[in-house]
Amino acid sequence: MKGLIPIRIRQFPVFAREYFRKKKYLKQATQADQVLKLCYFSCYSYFQYLFCSVHSLKRIQNGYQLKIVVFCDRLEMFSESQQAALRSLFPDIEIVPWGKSQGWGIEQIESIWAAYDYAQKGLKEGDYVARIDSDVFFFSDWLFSALARVQFDLVGDGHFIDFKYVQGGVYFVRVAMLRKIIKDFASLSLRLFLEKNNIGVEDQAVSRLVEANKGSVWLTYFMMFPDEYRIAGKLSPYQKEKFCCYHQATKSKAPMLPLYRKELLLAHDIELFNRNSATL
Repeated sequence: MKGLIPIRIRQFPVFAREYFRKKKYLKQATQADQVLKLCYFSCYSYFQYLFCSVHSLKRIQNGYQLKIVVFCDRLEMFSESQQAALRSLFPDIEIVPWGKSQGWGIEQIESIWAAYDYAQKGLKEGDYVARIDSDVFFFSDWLFSALARVQFDLVGDGHFIDFKYVQGGVYFVRVAMLRKIIKDFASLSLRLFLEKNNIGVEDQAVSRLVEANKGSVWLTYFMMFPDEYRIAGKLSPYQKEKFCCYHQATKSKAPMLPLYRKELLLAHDIELFNRNSATL
């Protein structure tokens, strides 16, 4: 609780602006056939949380063209039964053995951008490539609806880190900007850029790379964090209109699954969810 109220008071003008901005965007015409390519970086020991996150996407898919690729740490690869459980949700989900890419350190940031290069192939310039952490689940689709109506180069949540850059749990990069950045680093080392600018965390990296390329950025509110859920007490209709996903941004991820079961699963879903999320 300490420090939370002053932060919210200080951010209120931004929150009010973003509330009306979002309403405006949601009234705009949609872009036809837009694809959202959602990238996870996960591993065997995080499977339960990943399954929860992907399951939440299934619940709110609502006709959006979602393509999911999971870059799994090849040293901690999913079992066959885990992969089958994920494909029971999205049959065309792509599971790719990859290097560890958790977002801390230059080598892992380089690995993440190599994954984005892999993910963008075959997409249109107006499509988006997204990063989603395994400890995030969705409970509203309004952000996906907004993305179909805007053309920002980078869309992310800024309120957790006082709008200094996108918070790394979820963000979206427009394919046209992604390709521009990747092309730039075909001749110029990404490592040199990161070292020169003293960047060692992925969410700062993507923000600064888009900024260096004079890209447009929409930093808004859409991610609920544990302190906000604790104060709200539940996912009320208001909270679902204010946020669209929950991020278990704590050292222990254990509270994520019971919260998801309590707030979003219908009784007849729980047994099936429990069985699949616990798959070994």
